[in-house]
Amino acid sequence: MEQLTLDMAIQAAEANALVEKRVHAKRIDVNAVGRVYSGRPGCMCGCKGTYKVAPQYLDWANKDRGYPYTDEDGDISMRSVTRIVNKMNQYPELLEWADDGQYAFLELETRVYCAYFANYDRRVVKA
Repeated sequence: MEQLTLDMAIQAAEANALVEKRVHAKRIDVNAVGRVYSGRPGCMCGCKGTYKVAPQYLDWANKDRGYPYTDEDGDISMRSVTRIVNKMNQYPELLEWADDGQYAFLELETRVYCAYFANYDRRVVKA
């Protein structure tokens, strides 16, 4: 009985720490995101997922990529960018931030998400 109580106390402390981390975690500002990636783990070249570009950052994304994204393929979609950023913001405690501030990354069991920032000054929103 005493061990069970100790285990319950440890679980409660871990849950409180997770809540505390979530409350103070940074979130991504969708207005700073120029491009997002969503795909299966393993590779991010585009073979296991797709890249979507925010229309207002199309010139930046084309220059960064080296060849143009096309609307014909559905590559340009603020709706998709917003959907992926919202998904990433559901797990702020799991977001990994690049040291240079160029992207934020989230890896879940079956999916990888990445948000690339075109506007570095607005990339983070406090929770």
